[in-house]
Amino acid sequence: MKIFLSILLAISLSSIINAQDFAPVGAKWWYTQVDLFNPFFKSYSTIESIQDTIISNQSCRKLLTTYNNAFAEATFETYYMYSEDRIIYQYSEDSARFLQLYDFNKEVGDTFVMEGYYVGSAQIEPLKAIIDSVDSVEINSVMLKRIYTHSNDGLNWDFLGWSTELIGHDHFLFPFGDNFTTAPLRCYQDSLLGLYETGTAPSCEFVVAVNEADNEKSFIISPNPASDFISIRFSGKYLQSPYIVSISNGIGKIFLTRTFSSKENELDISALEPGIYLLQIDYEGGMAVKKFIRQ
Repeated sequence: MKIFLSILLAISLSSIINAQDFAPVGAKWWYTQVDLFNPFFKSYSTIESIQDTIISNQSCRKLLTTYNNAFAEATFETYYMYSEDRIIYQYSEDSARFLQLYDFNKEVGDTFVMEGYYVGSAQIEPLKAIIDSVDSVEINSVMLKRIYTHSNDGLNWDFLGWSTELIGHDHFLFPFGDNFTTAPLRCYQDSLLGLYETGTAPSCEFVVAVNEADNEKSFIISPNPASDFISIRFSGKYLQSPYIVSISNGIGKIFLTRTFSSKENELDISALEPGIYLLQIDYEGGMAVKKFIRQ
């Protein structure tokens, strides 16, 4: 009897997920926003599904993206999207039609084409997502499929990392360029999942601006330059609670994000290419940033 009930529950849950449209009205994403000209300022950007509408005879959702900036007014972008059979489509004004963005039917070794994004500056070859791994993740008691992808373009667009059904890519909802400064996903909320916090920021709407003089006294990276591992040494006041470490380049592209316990201080950087990076610490009450060299 218990086995039967478990099977029935699984079937019911699967039906709920399959019936759930992507981006139901009221769904909201929060992403970390790094200011390109002031890396000591960190805010957040949001995407929100605000209404049902019809574009080119297709029922869809209108999504409003809000980018918060350090020294200017917020900027806005509007997107139109819908989902069908686990495939998510985005409206392209250039093509005047809906183009595929995600396909959660795919398995390891498969590829799917993201039309509207192209390899290189010449619009010749469309961007492809190549699936390296597939698994499932439980979010607020709901099991969702995840796909890990890399793309066929290392110049203009990227789609490296995990994408989760109903939520999208962990970095940003859409393919992101090399100079992109919004990432990673902080929170997602809708009527099915409730509020999901990824742990990449202390809260969904965490904002911090760091005084550069105070920043110099906050922590020390050693060795610097480094090859495989670095150690982070703090003054004692920063060791009272867990903290979040992220590594990015000078234009905000994030390569690593990890939550540390208060007693941890060593970080493996062997996967990074040689170059100059920013190491950022988010702790209760503030943020600090330092440069280091991976040799």
